[in-house]
Amino acid sequence: MFGIIDGDKNHYALEMDSWNEWLDFNVLDKSIEVYGPAEVVAHALYEMTFFGYCSKSVYEKVEEEKHILDGRIKEIENSTAKYANLEEVMVKLKYVDKRTLKEKEYKECAKIAAKNKKIYKMLFGK
Repeated sequence: MFGIIDGDKNHYALEMDSWNEWLDFNVLDKSIEVYGPAEVVAHALYEMTFFGYCSKSVYEKVEEEKHILDGRIKEIENSTAKYANLEEVMVKLKYVDKRTLKEKEYKECAKIAAKNKKIYKMLFGK
């Protein structure tokens, strides 16, 4: 689930919006037509509760995440950010990635991507 602003080509994550903002959002009629009201509401509730089930604790967690993000942005702007190589971090954490995508899984991913593209086109005419 994502938010859009008329005339803006970007899609916005909504899980960091307050519950009051969620209640003020409009849902595309086409989304309800395609997915049905129950699925739209279920997905909205899932996104709303991404950081917890109490609006106050969600607000506090979101504010904490925004504070951390602001700090990282300042580090990048001041050229003080420390970057890490993913493989080095995985070794340091002793994380072994045992996932492998087989041909069947690649085909399934391609089908899902094609379906999503059709849905975007149907919802937004793009």
